[in-house]
Amino acid sequence: MEETPDFDAVRLPDGDIVVRRRPSFAAGEFARTYYEDGRQRDLGIALEVPCAVDGAACATIYWTTDATEAEYRLMPTHGLKLGVASPQRRARTVGSVKWWLAARQVRMPRPTRRIDGSTVAGS
Repeated sequence: MEETPDFDAVRLPDGDIVVRRRPSFAAGEFARTYYEDGRQRDLGIALEVPCAVDGAACATIYWTTDATEAEYRLMPTHGLKLGVASPQRRARTVGSVKWWLAARQVRMPRPTRRIDGSTVAGS
């Protein structure tokens, strides 16, 4: 079975943002638990607000134990990184199946067209 991404907001190739719909009590409890787990491990944590859904900020929390990935994401080794998109982009919520399809679409390689018109595999 394919691994699901560890994030709830997905930016599609066309620029739209979709957010996995979760009950507010479940989302809040998950966020608290996930943040506290990263804090207790003394890791760098990224708290980001990439978009708004129905007029409310959509926040994501991310941490990793992989130092290289943390560098790629410009995250601190310890402490908190806060990022807020400006202007705030609007997103739409989708159910689990549509979100999984959107996340998979983002990860799929897309063909790239060369200047001479030939097609090569994308990354």
